[in-house]
Amino acid sequence: RESEGPQLRVAVVGYLGAHKGFDLLFEAVDLLLAESRLAGKWKIAIVGDGHMREKIADLAG
Repeated sequence: RESEGPQLRVAVVGYLGAHKGFDLLFEAVDLLLAESRLAGKWKIAIVGDGHMREKIADLAG
């Protein structure tokens, strides 16, 4: 299926620690959700393990 316009894909692979800035990533996600013209045009994949794993999973919902 062809998409309308460009798609944004973000992938994070590695240690899931507080110093990695996941709080900023989720703030950016909130901004993207608020921008209706970007709705459905992006995907984020987070792969890894670390002390923030459960919190990140909760935030990702």
